[in-house]
Amino acid sequence: MANNQGAAVNIGISEKKNVILSYVFSGLIFGCATMVWTSQTIKSASFTSLATVGDLFTNILPVFIGLALAEYCGEAVGTLMGALTLSMMSYGLQAVLSAELGSAISMVLMGVFIFVFNVITTPYGSVITKWYQNMKRKRALKA
Repeated sequence: MANNQGAAVNIGISEKKNVILSYVFSGLIFGCATMVWTSQTIKSASFTSLATVGDLFTNILPVFIGLALAEYCGEAVGTLMGALTLSMMSYGLQAVLSAELGSAISMVLMGVFIFVFNVITTPYGSVITKWYQNMKRKRALKA
């Protein structure tokens, strides 16, 4: 259904049922993987603070970047580029900033980067981009 959703619906596959089952199955697999991961060592930080937000940034967010870049270079290459981008941002920010403060600020800056990236890549983001380009053009005409 991923490559040709219209054809799948036309041959009688229930789209809503398939999507819901996919999310449920993915959630179960993710839950099992999380249980295995947490059972290897004691992970009390994930229940008492936001110390595991970095795990989210390093595991899930490259997929968002990859899906946005998939239009230009394919999903696999886009996801790889997303992972490299976030890794470089994380290591670069921690190298520039102090050790204790660096991890907190780098998480905040990476969160802001992802927020801005998602705003720009949504359909509403294209409206924002067009508005900015129009403002830039108007300034160029005034000069």
